[in-house]
Formats: sequence, structure tokens, C-alpha cells
Amino acid sequence: MGIFDFFRKPRTWNWHYDRGMACGSGGKFDAALEHFKKAAEMAPGEPGPPYQLGYTYFLLKDFAKALPEFEKTQALTPGYFTVETDIDLCRRMLDGRLSLPALSILHQLLVASDSNQLGSPKSLTLAKQAVELAPDCPLAHFLFAKAVFATDPAESINAMQRCLEFGPDNTTAIQARLMIGTHLYSAGHPDQAFEMWRSILRDYSYHPLMALVNFHLNQYGKATPGQAGPS
Repeated sequence: MGIFDFFRKPRTWNWHYDRGMACGSGGKFDAALEHFKKAAEMAPGEPGPPYQLGYTYFLLKDFAKALPEFEKTQALTPGYFTVETDIDLCRRMLDGRLSLPALSILHQLLVASDSNQLGSPKSLTLAKQAVELAPDCPLAHFLFAKAVFATDPAESINAMQRCLEFGPDNTTAIQARLMIGTHLYSAGHPDQAFEMWRSILRDYSYHPLMALVNFHLNQYGKATPGQAGPS
């Protein structure tokens, strides 16, 4: 051991995780994979490392390797981040139900959603293309419903219902039902809205998104029916 090694702090799983995130952000995916693998080995009970490992494989379009990492994450922490949606997308890619062009558009829409840009004209065009390319993909209908949420409530509800009919992952299903409730409340049907939200609590009590559902119940309970509440 050299003299400088004596003063060097040991590299923890958090260190490898942070390095993996930095490498991934810089497009250095091979290095990111190695750091996430090391972090997962050092902290087998943490959901973050296998999730980011799976997501890096996902970005590399290696869905066969991404899926088991996402499944490990789900086993450790059900409903972690967007892992349920990621599992569904991987399975659709692996069994041929989803094409790469459709996946690319869905990814663009998810990025737009994260930055609150899903209501833009460009996003609406992409959302329509997603539905055309993947008419049986629940996520495509969900993202289209979000794209028209503010401009066409009736069409948004119809799209959310189509999403639910195609059997979405739990994360997408919760958000779809939550947004249908929001539309119902804004249309002056608070009883139906509250029943919709309470049914989510009954069906998905384990899920981290229950905090958001409870937030809606509490906030809308203080608002006037027919007025917009929290989004």
C-alpha cells in the first residue's frame, strides 16, 4: 500500500453508483455498466443499482439483459420509479409486440412528460404516431391522453379508458385512473372522482404512488367541485 492509499477513502456502493450515473450522463455506457454492477454487488438490497444497470442496458437496446435487472428491482422495491413500465416495455420488445420506431417515440414522449412538455404541438403529433405504430400498447394511449389532457378532456378520458382496456402495468394504470378522476372532478362529478381515487388505494395499497393519490384526495377535498385542482 502506498502512502497516498492510506489516506484514500474506501469506495462505497454509493461512490460506484454516482460514478455510474455520471458516466451514463456522459454517454460512457460501458463504464456506467461496470460501476452499476459493482454497486449492485456491494449493496444487494438497494433497488437503485440494478434499476440503473437495467436502464443502461435498455438504452443500449439490450432488452434481454435489461429485463432481469428491472425484475430484480421490482422484487426489491415494488413500484420503484418507473420499473413496472420498463418491465412491460422490455417484454413487448422481446416478444415482438413493440417495434423500435414505436419505442423511440414513446421514449421521446416520456422525456417530454418529465419536463412538462407533453401538451406541445410536437408532442401531440408524436403521441398520435405512437398510437398508430402501437395501437395495442397501453402506454401509447396513456401518453396520448396526457397530450390532450388540457385541450380535449373527453378524448383524454377515452384514451385513458383504452389504455386500461389493453392491460397496462400498474404504474401506468394508477396514473390513468388518477387522471380520469381528475377529469371527473373538473366536470363536476366529485363523488365519482373520489370513488375512482379510493378504488386505486384499495387495489394498489403497496405502491409508492399511493402518496400522490392521497394528495389528490386531500387537496380536492378542500377545493370546489368543477374547479381544477392539483395536476
